[in-house]
Amino acid sequence: MKSPIKLTKKRGRLNLFFMEMIIVLLFFSIASTVILRSFAGSDKLAKDSRLLESAVFRAQSAAEIYSGTGDLSKTAETLFPSYAADGNLSRITVPIDGKMYMTMSETAEEYGGGTLKKLEIVFQDDDGETIYETGSGAYISERTVNGLE
Repeated sequence: MKSPIKLTKKRGRLNLFFMEMIIVLLFFSIASTVILRSFAGSDKLAKDSRLLESAVFRAQSAAEIYSGTGDLSKTAETLFPSYAADGNLSRITVPIDGKMYMTMSETAEEYGGGTLKKLEIVFQDDDGETIYETGSGAYISERTVNGLE
């Protein structure tokens, strides 16, 4: 017959082994949770980065077109071929890829025998949070307007 003391010792060692395994599993589950959260966060950062990159490229194109033409309607029609300008507008909002909105607003002031036109470009997401904003300008002299140049 076996001694009850030996049985207790063996069970004690077995219980310690299982306890150690539970602690190891707990450690791995916490570590995997941290890693999965970091992957999810990096995915969100990558999506935000692509959205910002798209906004910057579109803003650069709009600024270059506007500085050459000085006309908001022509800028919108060149950037967005499906866009049809209704008259002389000073503010245009265009949805982009269903993820953000591009708003271009124009101001003009007389300056040194011509007109200094300024374009403000703002990109906002669906919640109205500003993603990116920049500006551009164009100087239209009276000679150009009157066809002298």
